[in-house]
Amino acid sequence: MSDWKAYAASPTVSNVPSRRTFLRAAAVGLTAVSGCLGTTDEPTANTGSAPTTDTPTPTDSETAPRTTSTDTPTPGPGTVAWRASLSGTVTRPVRAGDRLVVGTEEGVVAALSRTDGSVRWSIDTGEPVQGRPVVENGVAYVVSGQYGLGDHQTVRSVDIHTGDVRWEFAPEDWWLDVIGVRDGTVFVASSDDNVQSSGQTLYARAVSDGSNEWTAEIGDNAGGLLTDDTVYVPSRTRLDAIATDGTRRWSYEVGEYQYKTLAVAGETVALVSSPDPSDPTVHGIDATTGDRRWTFDEDWRAYTTMAHGDRLFVGDQKLVAIDPATGESEWVTDKQAALYDVPVADGTAYVGNETLGAVSLDDGSVAWRTEIGADLSRPVALADRTVVVLGSAGDERNRRLLGFDTNTGDSGWTFEGEHELTEPITADGRAYLGSGSDVLALAV
Repeated sequence: MSDWKAYAASPTVSNVPSRRTFLRAAAVGLTAVSGCLGTTDEPTANTGSAPTTDTPTPTDSETAPRTTSTDTPTPGPGTVAWRASLSGTVTRPVRAGDRLVVGTEEGVVAALSRTDGSVRWSIDTGEPVQGRPVVENGVAYVVSGQYGLGDHQTVRSVDIHTGDVRWEFAPEDWWLDVIGVRDGTVFVASSDDNVQSSGQTLYARAVSDGSNEWTAEIGDNAGGLLTDDTVYVPSRTRLDAIATDGTRRWSYEVGEYQYKTLAVAGETVALVSSPDPSDPTVHGIDATTGDRRWTFDEDWRAYTTMAHGDRLFVGDQKLVAIDPATGESEWVTDKQAALYDVPVADGTAYVGNETLGAVSLDDGSVAWRTEIGADLSRPVALADRTVVVLGSAGDERNRRLLGFDTNTGDSGWTFEGEHELTEPITADGRAYLGSGSDVLALAV
């Protein structure tokens, strides 16, 4: 087993992903630019070539979810509107039109109605589902398989309307991540336990039938990112930029890439490198040439990045707006902020650690701060006038979900799960999340 620590995270960053998460990190943000703002919704899947009818298909009685709803027709904020039980611990739900698509560690993939949690279809892959499915154009791309030495994983293309498996892709490479989908091509990256900056493969497969379009050599994927015309694949000490037609644009060497710090703002690619965990450096890279434009190396720890439109932000012990073209600071605030998919709305970022704060992205001013009241907490979603925060309860990781008023920071509600909670997605005044083997819809 490799002894390389995938993350050299700052002590101030809460909820830093585990090594297991690194090894199976899928395309965060799906096909959108990674490092961008957390959203209040998953992308709405369109029908593409899939059937337009919404008629449920027969399900296997052994894998179909069992759904219960609350007795209250209109539950109050923070209470359960419906609960669907599956076989095995569930992944984070993904929105697919009027449905949620989830997988479980026992190999079930299911589509549930967002309205009441009823099953539309379910299939059994026979293998643990790894990470959440990637949904695009009426299709869910699901990775399943074990994470043992030499175990090979499979990508399945599943019609979200019918549950039909369109094709399967199972190369001899060990573990697989779906980075994203663009213009009829799905991009899949391989990795294994010997984390290196070479020796792995980026596959471009046709959405229609899974056939091979091209391959390119990469390192072990540490959270790839797909833009309109480029696939960026960071590995231990290298960032590869590969055009969506398979042409290698450039490679950029770094000391030690820090997981989930890749962002694209305008014509600049940013990432954090930190061979020494106490001394991180932000790199600004020309998106066209791969040349270094600038580095940002302050006397305070800057471990995370976020792109919002064409603007770039760096955070940890402080939060700073950086001109992506020059690397110069536009403003700095002393609010501690780990920028892991923080929610943004109307020019305000909701950031937190021990305290939650509303920070203007225009000038860095802090509209309000409030104590969160949960350990290892971070804001993860927005719903109407509510910012949703995921936190721990003592030694029990990710067991609380809390709602705060976006205008005032006032605490509104707290939900405590019986099991570890996944990050929620929000839509239609609800938060959808996993808790053990249950998928929950909470009123927010």
